[in-house]
Amino acid sequence: MTQKTIRPDDRPIGAAIVAGLFAAVGSGMAAVMWGFGVNETGFAFIVLWLLIFLVLWLGWRDPLPPPGTKKAPTVASHTAAVANASASAPAEAGETAQAPSSGTAPAAVSAPAPEPEPVPTPAPAATAAPSAETGAGKRPEALNSARGGKADDLKQIKGVGPALERLCNSLGFYHFDQIASWTAEEVAWVDQNLEGFKGRVTRDDWVAQAKVLAAGGSTEFSEKVEKGDVY
Repeated sequence: MTQKTIRPDDRPIGAAIVAGLFAAVGSGMAAVMWGFGVNETGFAFIVLWLLIFLVLWLGWRDPLPPPGTKKAPTVASHTAAVANASASAPAEAGETAQAPSSGTAPAAVSAPAPEPEPVPTPAPAATAAPSAETGAGKRPEALNSARGGKADDLKQIKGVGPALERLCNSLGFYHFDQIASWTAEEVAWVDQNLEGFKGRVTRDDWVAQAKVLAAGGSTEFSEKVEKGDVY
């Protein structure tokens, strides 16, 4: 006797019918035991039906064939086998070589020479920090770009506007902790190399403000900048 396989399209219908039967029984028992009204009974039926339907639909699978039995061929598998046989026939025919008419053996074909391995291109050297004028003092350590791709808002330092912030970035200064670590010699160098703003580091005491901001604190001026009251 041939066992009928449940098609995938039949699973939702069968699961819905079985879930409806169990949900009806469960909601009826709940109405009797706990005295549910019509609305409560209907709600219980819907909840039970959804849960049972999901369990049945997700767990419904075709029975596995007994060990040692072969799966019956389908139309799709037969069509694929015919197509594979047709595609391999010309290739097998082309691989059969004609025997040479003369008794001489064909000359051996030399193997192609191996291609030379490509010479790896050396990686470009790291870009040096932006250069600036030299003068009194010592140039502070600069960065090629802001750490993590995000610079600190140097405008929170009193005396640093948008133009001066861009100038500092061009010199390689992006973060509060850089300015906070400047020595007296380094402050003198920056004061001499801020074109159009010479002496502003000392005049506005950038280092003291930067130390507070680098430590996560804030100043009265930085709070105004964050609120948008300055720029």
